[in-house]
Amino acid sequence: MRARITETYGEEYVPEKPNVYRSKKDAQDAHEAIRPTYFDRDPESIKRFLGKDELKLYGLIWNRFVASQMKPAVYDEIVVDIGGTPKGGGPSYLLRAKGSTLKFKGFLAVYEEAKDEKREESRRRTKRGRPRRRSPMPPGRSSLPSPRARSWPSGSSTRINTSLSPRRGSARRAS
Repeated sequence: MRARITETYGEEYVPEKPNVYRSKKDAQDAHEAIRPTYFDRDPESIKRFLGKDELKLYGLIWNRFVASQMKPAVYDEIVVDIGGTPKGGGPSYLLRAKGSTLKFKGFLAVYEEAKDEKREESRRRTKRGRPRRRSPMPPGRSSLPSPRARSWPSGSSTRINTSLSPRRGSARRAS
């Protein structure tokens, strides 16, 4: 894998020693089994053998694995603190601004989660660029109103029997 990273991205993306990750004592290790079996089979080389969804899943697994074996990203960070106290006294205030600039891509050259989230968000949008409207509630199971929701003409003395026990006749007189 290190040779593949060197060949594709360059020597500066390969760490001095291979990255080894240890899990916590109480962690389940099921995720360790999800990795490419053959590193030379990248998503592009096996694209014709996989369906659309299988290719997306394999691409995600392969890219995350490759990214896990690369150097971390390096950022230049700046923090600016501005303090002030009102003229008449009182509590002092501190305003803080933070900023960062990407200095070295590292594993971000292969995999960036924010990119996946942006892609997912753009997929949710309509052709006009507006977000799709989503109903806050799922649709009802039936298009008919429930018997209790039916409105009856005023002065009507008939009611629907909504109990589960069988009775003679479906309607009874109101008392």
